[in-house]
Amino acid sequence: MVVSAAAPATGQWCGDWRTIEATEPGERIWSQMVYCPAWDHVLLFSGYIRPGSHSGYDELWRWDSVWEQLPSSGRLGSEVSMSFDTRRNVAVAFGSYDSWPEAGNTWEWDGEAWRRVATTGPGRRHRCATAYDSTRGVVVLFGGVDGTTNQPRFGDTWEWDGKGWLLRATGGPAPRSDHTLVYDSARRVCVLFGGESSTTMFGDTWEWDGVLWRQIVTPTSPTRRISHAMEYDPTRRISLMTGGYGPGAPYRADTWSYDGREWRLLDVHVQPRGDHAMTYNVQQDEFLVYGGYGSRSDPQPYIFSSLNLRQPRIVEDPSSAICCIGGSALFSVPADDEPDTTYQWRRDGVALVDDPRIQGAATPRLLIRDVATADGGEYDLLLANPCGEIVSLPAALVVREDACLPCDVNCDGSVNGFDIDDFVELLTDPAAPRCSPVAGDVNGDGALDAFDIELLVASVMQGAC
Repeated sequence: MVVSAAAPATGQWCGDWRTIEATEPGERIWSQMVYCPAWDHVLLFSGYIRPGSHSGYDELWRWDSVWEQLPSSGRLGSEVSMSFDTRRNVAVAFGSYDSWPEAGNTWEWDGEAWRRVATTGPGRRHRCATAYDSTRGVVVLFGGVDGTTNQPRFGDTWEWDGKGWLLRATGGPAPRSDHTLVYDSARRVCVLFGGESSTTMFGDTWEWDGVLWRQIVTPTSPTRRISHAMEYDPTRRISLMTGGYGPGAPYRADTWSYDGREWRLLDVHVQPRGDHAMTYNVQQDEFLVYGGYGSRSDPQPYIFSSLNLRQPRIVEDPSSAICCIGGSALFSVPADDEPDTTYQWRRDGVALVDDPRIQGAATPRLLIRDVATADGGEYDLLLANPCGEIVSLPAALVVREDACLPCDVNCDGSVNGFDIDDFVELLTDPAAPRCSPVAGDVNGDGALDAFDIELLVASVMQGAC
């Protein structure tokens, strides 16, 4: 199935690649790099030192401002694919160059040691691509090449759930190797780009939703290539791709972004390279690139770089709210790091402006007082600066028209322990918005204070006011 993307959005992108000075781990190509949020560090694994050599394939390194080599006995070989399972907090590695005994086996790193967890599944292959689908809790694998039988390419899709591999599809993208695959958590799809068969180099974009592959056609697209790197940024909701090697051309020095609608060539450049490793550190807000070729004739494999983009980012989306008529509603997101970022709250797509009831329509924090029925709807926030824009996921405001009880402090229609939590928050911050005019005033004296606590606890124990 071919899906045409929407028209391109406007906006300019900004950012700079910079070289990080380091003497370790040293030069290598075809290594793998993943960010581990559970431990807040980056892992670099496998690869080999020079073209034609498989030396150094079993090394595991950790980056946390400095490089540290970790004990490693996985013996997976070179040209491994690796992803981080955030649900089980393990790095999952599969595949290797076919001459190595562990080719076709699956290994997991739990922060202390490697464990061989499967010897069956997709079968012996290397230069496949994997991505972790955090919504469904599976590692998705596509393609690869079998180096033992004249290098035929694979076009199958597999998923690993921590217990076993399941073949999910045999159709979709043409069989290929040397492609990239990332998981777009905002749109809940895996994104695939590029690669090659034995006769063709590809420049196509595909998406896997867990059931079906769809080819995505965009107004512009990166050129055909292999040996590129791609990683997903969940705070900007883009897949970032850099480098690679194209037909009749040297290694690329371009950087592209994809948001599900279009590919954009960014005004940032990295030293030409291919067969490099790449990841995104969400805590530091930086893309990291390690190693790779500099050119076919003159390899320059030891380069460690980082990229910080200036496009606005959303670290946390606004939460939905329930209010009673006359109450107050608050929507907020953390302020963006860039000082020139502007904000615009919208209700059902229409921009809001401040008035006696609405405050903060052009700030990260929107407060609506004296809520009325017409205030119900979906609220989102548009962040923009000279480098681009992003829209938050929508948050719903549900306005209750029935009479709200004072012991239903959070206005959700039930009386339970969550109301005590909200009462404590209101008690410690008298300026905090109350979802109904009577919320928390259980004794009806017109004030929210310690005298309401005993009656609120009794109401919670009874499950009613």
